[in-house]
Amino acid sequence: MLREQFVGHNNKVLPAKAHGFRPQAAQVSYFIGNDESKHQRGVNTYERVNLGDIYPGINIHVRATGNNIEKIFTVAPHQNPQQIQVKLSGATKLEINEQGERIAHTDNGSVAYTAPIAFQETANGEKESVSVAYALNATTNTYGFTLGQFDTNRPLIIDPLIRSSYLGAAGAETAYALAIHPTTGEVYVAGTTQSATPFPGVSGGAQTSYSGGGNDAFVSRFSADLTTLIVSTYLGAAGADVATALAFHPATGEVYVAGYTNSPASAFPGVGGGAQTSFGGIQDAFVSRFNANLTTLIQSTYLGAAGNDVALALAIHPISREIYAAGRTGSAATTFPGVSGGAQDGSGGGNDAFVSRFNSLSGRTCNLDMDGDTLVTATKEGLVLLRGMLGLTDGASIAGTGITAGQWAAVRPFFNANLDMDGDTLLTSSKEGLVLLRAMLGFTGTATTAGTGITAAQWTAARPLINANCGTNFAP
Repeated sequence: MLREQFVGHNNKVLPAKAHGFRPQAAQVSYFIGNDESKHQRGVNTYERVNLGDIYPGINIHVRATGNNIEKIFTVAPHQNPQQIQVKLSGATKLEINEQGERIAHTDNGSVAYTAPIAFQETANGEKESVSVAYALNATTNTYGFTLGQFDTNRPLIIDPLIRSSYLGAAGAETAYALAIHPTTGEVYVAGTTQSATPFPGVSGGAQTSYSGGGNDAFVSRFSADLTTLIVSTYLGAAGADVATALAFHPATGEVYVAGYTNSPASAFPGVGGGAQTSFGGIQDAFVSRFNANLTTLIQSTYLGAAGNDVALALAIHPISREIYAAGRTGSAATTFPGVSGGAQDGSGGGNDAFVSRFNSLSGRTCNLDMDGDTLVTATKEGLVLLRGMLGLTDGASIAGTGITAGQWAAVRPFFNANLDMDGDTLLTSSKEGLVLLRAMLGFTGTATTAGTGITAAQWTAARPLINANCGTNFAP
């Protein structure tokens, strides 16, 4: 039986005072043996157990992860991580293999412990890796850690257990992008695959079938601890499709994916209604938008012209919610979309870098034309929207307007912004309603807010929220 103990000078075992950290809802009971005095009922469970500062300035948590116990060492600023020494009883021999794993040999076989990781967090929460490896003392059967350079002014985290997962099937797969969902902590991975229907997780995804065009892009969604593949989706058509970048909408949590494709417009999913619906030629960049669950492809767009165009980076503006894509292009300035009026509207020759800016890719301009007659009127679209703002239910919102339930249902999801412009927690037809109607009808400047009690500054603050959810045609 293998047993780990923390030791100090002269290999002396150090005591630990354990207490629970982050209580969980579940409780457990133990009924072992016939002595009821030793039975335990309703024992609380915790995400982690804090063993305290075993060494001066070094705190240790333990956590059950799968079939392993994960030990997380937090070294306080200006403390010495070389204090850490862990004795492994029950092992006949300890060694490190070529992968950096710690191997404990016993009379019943060998046990492998994954290579450690170490990192420090920056002021904005990003993790900076620190080089780390096991350091063994074969004489005492103890181990510690050898570390590269790190900032002694910041805490250092050493984690001897790291979770990994394969992702793929019978074909060849490559992952090019990875992102952590800002709300759920779930892990999203994007790349390209040559695997057909056996690709894991696609049965519940937005695109369940492999297009057969050489390779499809894919997006997969894992639980935060990488123990569960929640869902995957293909993204592609008759050509070769590769996803290279991921980003999350800061308000809705929707998933945006960028990459490149040589699939024609007649086949690539979701480009109808996009910013560029026609395939430019050779190879185009693309940007696609999924719901957070990856069960629905909301919109796609091509981005390219006659040359070879590739998107390699993607970001969403935190306030305006506009999408920015960057990459390289072999298309000349006269054909690459949107360069007129840009900071550099002339091609440098060969391949140029590009940066492009989109609205939300919603496929709507938010002119609120609910009934398809190309008109926005106060007695129809305006009245429906005002009733919705005032809390009327769906049926009451459309009564007598000529707008059908289906038409209202198609528009309503785009209005999840807070329209309380003056901060009184009320939405009134004579204030917010009138300002919004005027904006819908094309009023600009002070004419939008005149006589409503809504200031120009309040409208200016509210407008980006509305534009972020339904387009960008609400003018200042």
